[in-house]
Amino acid sequence: MPQRTFNELRLPYCQVQFYYRINVIKVIFTHKTLLSSENLTNLQKAIDQLTEGKVHKMMTNMGDKITPTKEAYDFYGDKERAKTVSKEAFVLNSPTLKMAANFYFKIKKPKISSKVFETETQAMDWLLEP
Repeated sequence: MPQRTFNELRLPYCQVQFYYRINVIKVIFTHKTLLSSENLTNLQKAIDQLTEGKVHKMMTNMGDKITPTKEAYDFYGDKERAKTVSKEAFVLNSPTLKMAANFYFKIKKPKISSKVFETETQAMDWLLEP
């Protein structure tokens, strides 16, 4: 029987997968979601459970399924996250979300090296660069 290469938790609005061999958390939003404080708290608990609080890289595939809130920007820009997230890639399909994310990165200059991509393959390639 082949060994599993990841563990997964499912929330009502996303899947959270931890690829432990490459130390990457992958969040895939599956339903239209308002990124409220409650949703983000639950997401962080799932990530912490999978990684046991260890440093990891992160890919978030938001597609066009999320509506960011002030809480979402605060969550992704929180300096405390830089203690456990070493690099972060966002996969976005919405031109509006891409523009907002890139604007946010230029203005806020997040502590975590972050970048927007159109595909998961591009995002993963970037995350795995040395």
